[in-house]
Amino acid sequence: MTMSEIEKKLSTDILLFDGAMGTMLMERGIKAGETSETWILDHPGDIVAVHEAYFAAGADVATTATFGATSLKLAHYKLSDRAAEINRKGAELAVKVRPAGKFVAGDIGPTGKLLKPAGDADEAMLAEAFTEQAQALAEGGVDFLIIETMMDVNEALIALSAAKSTGLPVFATISFTKKPRGYFTIMGNKPGDSARAMAEAGALAVGTNCSLRIADMVDVVAEMADAVEVPIIAQPNAGNPETERGVTTYVDGPEVYARMTPDLIRAGARVVGGCCGTTPETIRRMREAIDTL
Repeated sequence: MTMSEIEKKLSTDILLFDGAMGTMLMERGIKAGETSETWILDHPGDIVAVHEAYFAAGADVATTATFGATSLKLAHYKLSDRAAEINRKGAELAVKVRPAGKFVAGDIGPTGKLLKPAGDADEAMLAEAFTEQAQALAEGGVDFLIIETMMDVNEALIALSAAKSTGLPVFATISFTKKPRGYFTIMGNKPGDSARAMAEAGALAVGTNCSLRIADMVDVVAEMADAVEVPIIAQPNAGNPETERGVTTYVDGPEVYARMTPDLIRAGARVVGGCCGTTPETIRRMREAIDTL
């Protein structure tokens, strides 16, 4: 089997993803009742500008603005029937500004539904929605797919299977919270168990994103690295947002990421980037840290 370009990159280098899309769109005026998916349709120039800013900052990967673009999630905006169109266009917006030697990851997030018996969703319902999204992202020209911010490893595995049906490489991440007994998803999944399940299901790289600040994520990465041989992904939040006089800030600024990115890598991460609250400046500082290792 021929090795994909993203596999070749992973075999030799630390891979740097972009940072937050939502944080950047808030700076551009996104309003309540809008999401990055609606902006794909109504403000494509802003989506493109964010991708360009992250590539200019040194990111190896731009992530499509399609985190919530399953038909199930889009139902809230009465856009279920445009799911394929939104995903295809979201992919095309990123692909058209992809520099040579860089990559675009098609973003697939949770549906917002809970599987039975905790909720009313069944596996077939989720599989259909994830397959539609994955196929449209592939048609839009992405280099690989990333399943991210999953709270239930079972939903992640359904999404992973759907994504693999495209024939593209697939990354997968789970989100954890810190408890007195360690790190768990809201469904009780542990980091090592989650990593093993996703790796055994065929994910090229597995890891964690969102929810945790970078200092805590170092611990989760270490647990995952002990459990699997595949590359580990780490995309931490910049902390909880704090708003004062209408201005939202995050406690972990770019300087924290510059200082602690080497800690993520020493813990076992081969893929790093940012999640909520991170910006192109964060990614620029992470790039500098990686390049000096």
